Amino acid sequence: MRDKKMLVVLVVGLVLGGSTFVLMQGQKAASPTPSAPNAPLATTPQPDQGASRVIILSPALTEMVYAMNAQDRIVGVGEFCVYPPEVAELPSCGGLVNPSYEVMESLEPDLVIVQGVSDTIVRYCKAAGIPTLDVPLDSLEDVFAAAATIGEALDATESATALVGEMRAELDAIRAATATLAAPRVFVSVGRSPGKLKDILTAGGGSFLDDLLVIAGGENVFASSGSLWPTAALEAVVASEPEVIIDIQPNETIDDKAIDRAVAEWGDLGGGVPAVRDRRIHVMGEDWLLLPGPRVVDTARTLAQCLHPEVRFDE
Repeated sequence: MRDKKMLVVLVVGLVLGGSTFVLMQGQKAASPTPSAPNAPLATTPQPDQGASRVIILSPALTEMVYAMNAQDRIVGVGEFCVYPPEVAELPSCGGLVNPSYEVMESLEPDLVIVQGVSDTIVRYCKAAGIPTLDVPLDSLEDVFAAAATIGEALDATESATALVGEMRAELDAIRAATATLAAPRVFVSVGRSPGKLKDILTAGGGSFLDDLLVIAGGENVFASSGSLWPTAALEAVVASEPEVIIDIQPNETIDDKAIDRAVAEWGDLGGGVPAVRDRRIHVMGEDWLLLPGPRVVDTARTLAQCLHPEVRFDE
């Protein structure tokens, strides 16, 4: 049982990133305000003309560099970096919990970019004289700030600015489409014990997923939890009376049988829960739904379609 619980925490934590992994092991953090994104931490001086040999250990940040057309700077990635597909051609440097320092050093990077708290990797890079950039991705504003910071580090500021502008415009369009609609109460599960309503992790206020739920026209029932990624007790879920339940099972194959099984599991909450009574339970397995990178626009659009099926959200 403990192994299954740790598997859920590990998989979701690795998808979301280092700082989130720490939070989901029980440490709480203050919710950042949208107007004040967390500050990136550069532990050693950055190259004056932009880094040209970069290792990125975060899936979300890898996607971001590709989205700003600066992928020619990347010489290595983390083992969970799989998108876009051409990332598979790059050397793997391991992950946050099992980095391959030998591979990293052999690639002779002039910058290593990590997401969130990665103390072990940062200490190694400092000892080896490798510049590092530690980029938080807790809130949606953090995502925009990360693009600007990385764009500056790679001498790709113009591309980064364009990317952020496009993302903001698309998110604003989704927000406008839902602005006049009644916001349903939403509970979102970002990970749980396989086949059971146990060890349920959800999105709290200040997280990028909470920001996206608001843009999608929903009201996150755990927005005031006081933690970015809290564990949700069943009693609290029932008491919150969600009108919609979104069950994200990253990296799982979600077919009709899996959906029926998950809907039946959530049915254990009882018919007094509006989402159960009205069968408004959405089950998804795409890991990009939990990545705070350029595809947050797709995540917002997917959430909006679940919450407001009567509206067409064109890409």
